[in-house]
Amino acid sequence: MKKYVLILLLISFNQKVVGQSRPIVTANELTHPVTIKTFDLEERTLIHQHFYNSAWLDAKIFKAELPKGFPAMIKFDILNQQVNFLLQNQAMVASSRKINGFTFTKSQKKFIGLIPKNWKRRKVFFESIVEGKYTLLLYHEAIKQKADYHPVLNTGSKSEKIVEKQTYYLLQDGKVFRVPTKKKAAIKFFGNYINAADYMKTHKVNFKKEEDLIKLFGFMNEGT
Repeated sequence: MKKYVLILLLISFNQKVVGQSRPIVTANELTHPVTIKTFDLEERTLIHQHFYNSAWLDAKIFKAELPKGFPAMIKFDILNQQVNFLLQNQAMVASSRKINGFTFTKSQKKFIGLIPKNWKRRKVFFESIVEGKYTLLLYHEAIKQKADYHPVLNTGSKSEKIVEKQTYYLLQDGKVFRVPTKKKAAIKFFGNYINAADYMKTHKVNFKKEEDLIKLFGFMNEGT
């Protein structure tokens, strides 16, 4: 009887210890069976987040050792540049260092993780719009804006808010260059590229319009 009670106490103690530890799981414990020894997920502990997609979506995740990718349900946190995984109704996160990129299954929107040579920030995910020698990237960003309420004037916001921002970049030889939105600056910028200069002579380009940029980059990549 004493041995039986002792065993029960040991089981109870072990359960408490496990329950108190911070859960870390490997990718083979995801809904989709896959074995990745180096890929760990941690319990989401961030308070401030802002998602590119508000609902969980099917996606394919890519790593260096798995170029074909593996399926998972994810949310992309553009504020912290992290990918959230749905694991047994619980949100888990993976460091951007461990993921090369991902593609949303339904929309086929592709995101690649990069640290460009001239990028002074940590690794982030860019949406790949046009690929080639000249790659068109879209950077989705969430920016925190502090409260700017003026009690005397009774203007501004009393609380902090998050504003989304999208910026287009040209990727070439491992470096990124911000695409100007103002026409004069954009014409000067693309004037350094022979194909682009020829294209702009015969086509009107709205440098804020993605469709126009896609056509421009497509022309730039012709024959390269």
